[in-house]
Amino acid sequence: MPVRTNMTRRLWNSMSAAVVLGAGALVFSGCASSGDTVGDAGNIAAATTDACSLLTSDEVARALGVGSVTPVPYPAEEGSTGCAWLQDTDSTSVGLIYTNDPTTVADVKADILGSSDRSTARPGIGDGAKITIFGLSVLVGESAFTLTTPDESVDEVLAPAVVARLR
Repeated sequence: MPVRTNMTRRLWNSMSAAVVLGAGALVFSGCASSGDTVGDAGNIAAATTDACSLLTSDEVARALGVGSVTPVPYPAEEGSTGCAWLQDTDSTSVGLIYTNDPTTVADVKADILGSSDRSTARPGIGDGAKITIFGLSVLVGESAFTLTTPDESVDEVLAPAVVARLR
């Protein structure tokens, strides 16, 4: 099992706001999306740090093989946003934490690019990608995201879509 790093701690500290209830429902306290604008409105990566804008509900539902999902933003640490795409009837869901915080991105870069453990590396995704205990962490330029899905086949479908929006 990969070792928990500063990057994964920073990106997933906010997950403690999620409470898993019976029947797979997730409840997030204080749900909010930052929607911070940081630049050119023509590019999703520059226009917003809202994690829910990085995947569509249709993309997530198709990747999971389900009828529909609902995006639910949740609070994350400074410089980061979180989103979970949830089903009403099943525990299958996708979670995404996005950050453009320079300190967190530097941690992601060091963890992904500096790792000697090639068994967790996922070449060809973004500027570097690695499986961690929390999911697939991906470096894209001066930003990073961690995607949590039911299995790696879903990662392989959704991660490139996020990368494309961040480029």
